[in-house]
Amino acid sequence: MDKLIATHKGYKIWQLSKESLIEFVSFVMKENYRNENYPRHEFNKVYSEELSNYNNSKIFVAKDNDNRIIGAIRLMQWNKNDELPITRLFGLNPMQYIVTDRTNENIWHIGRFAIDSDCEKATSAEIFKILIIYAIAPICRYKNGIMFAECDNSLLKMITELGIKAKALLNKGKDYLGSIAVPICIERDGMREFIGRNCSLALNI
Repeated sequence: MDKLIATHKGYKIWQLSKESLIEFVSFVMKENYRNENYPRHEFNKVYSEELSNYNNSKIFVAKDNDNRIIGAIRLMQWNKNDELPITRLFGLNPMQYIVTDRTNENIWHIGRFAIDSDCEKATSAEIFKILIIYAIAPICRYKNGIMFAECDNSLLKMITELGIKAKALLNKGKDYLGSIAVPICIERDGMREFIGRNCSLALNI
């Protein structure tokens, strides 16, 4: 059963149950491909990945007053066994970016970020910030927290403009779910400024 996290003007934030994965993946695919005619085999692959990783994940969505998803993000704590996208897509080993004296128990992956392209600009910007807060707040609880993700250049620019200190791991990206994505990593200290300035937007973090 989905869990209500917070109520905002015009939308609510939910943490999704496993039963809502199809709805979640359908929304992410639609927004990534900018229409509902996305490749079915890509949907099946993404759904299979999210299903297998669900027990290590938290999925947050914003839903409007008609109960439609208008924003989504997924946070996953890495078990260091399953292959992350930065390895599968780019051949990079996450462990090579971990400082040797760091405890490696708090490595995370953030993905499936999407905002409804029909959202009003102000609402979209607010949901953008709130979903990121909910995704990175658990990472910031750990002194040595670090996260990996894949994003296109426009999303990387938006994240940087928010004061999140993301480091691109490669200069050249690859086609992934309808856009050119580059792998990035962000350490805890690179997220704390953003959390400090924007935590009033989110509840229960």
